[in-house]
Amino acid sequence: MDKELAATSENPLIKLEGHVDRNTVPKIRKELLGMIRKKKKSTGDLTLDFSNVSKMDTAGVALLVELHRTLSNGKNRLHLVHLSDKNKQVIHLARLGDLFGVEKDVTG
Repeated sequence: MDKELAATSENPLIKLEGHVDRNTVPKIRKELLGMIRKKKKSTGDLTLDFSNVSKMDTAGVALLVELHRTLSNGKNRLHLVHLSDKNKQVIHLARLGDLFGVEKDVTG
């Protein structure tokens, strides 16, 4: 997994790339939760850009739930942007579309 940081340090934008699955989630989890813990005293939301994510499985969805819970404890939010139809479908199959604000415009 490669990632790029953008935006401000208060509201970072993380660009994920490749697969977000059982093989890559441990590394992604460690990096993102470490970043959240470092900025715990500050406020701000976290945005994950999925434009370069080719695949996500249930391990990826579990990571998103964990990130959401961690951020919401500090009154912050997790935002997901540029999800492919396949990645939206995985989120909806887990019945978490409403939690992440993912519209049901997926086909298939």
